[in-house]
Amino acid sequence: AARTILGLAEWPADVMRHTYVSYHFGEFQNEAYTKKQVGHRDDGRIFYNHYMVPVSRPNARLFWATIPPFGLLCA
Repeated sequence: AARTILGLAEWPADVMRHTYVSYHFGEFQNEAYTKKQVGHRDDGRIFYNHYMVPVSRPNARLFWATIPPFGLLCA
């Protein structure tokens, strides 16, 4: 449904992971913390070459505010 709403013929590879990493880093502004959360090596190569899209902290907070609390997802 999301793909149709967005007008995408195909779902981009790893789009959910890429989104999480970009918005997590945008929110926390902490490279080491974000890399630890997703299991990246310390050299940062994968982090910056494959996942990072610059996201401002205000935009990250708007993004996270759209996600329902965990308890609602498990109900």
